[in-house]
Amino acid sequence: MRLAEFNIAGRGLPAGSARGVQGTIGLVKNGVVVRMGGGVLRDMTRESARKFKGIIECEDLRGAPLFGLWIGSRLTVDYLDFVEEPINQPQVRPHVPGSLHFLDAAGFEVPQAQGVQRRYQPRFELMITAEGWEMRHDPWAASVKWSFPWEEV
Repeated sequence: MRLAEFNIAGRGLPAGSARGVQGTIGLVKNGVVVRMGGGVLRDMTRESARKFKGIIECEDLRGAPLFGLWIGSRLTVDYLDFVEEPINQPQVRPHVPGSLHFLDAAGFEVPQAQGVQRRYQPRFELMITAEGWEMRHDPWAASVKWSFPWEEV
């Protein structure tokens, strides 16, 4: 299996700008869970409201091409890592071409018909959020730290 390759579509990443890239991903908290009569807990969230958010950050020799990205700018990002999910459920997000693999119960790659898990690198349509991006230069260490918070569109 190949490693995930982080990419910002339409901007690319200059050499020496993303070797230490890290990411955090979580859920946008816009769902509704209510307790019904009889004590039953129900999820009332619309499917279209299930979105992700996160932050991507890095320290390397050069910065990422973030100038010209403003709060509200939209990006397509090939995320940093692979996700796994059961094959008997719909795929949660689109995958980066060439990154879709099927795994058996032991985690070995198998043909789709024999798979019980799907493993892929997700592609997100996202927006730079209200915090905006940051870049910090350290000339003495010859490094640049950069980060940007995002939410899925």
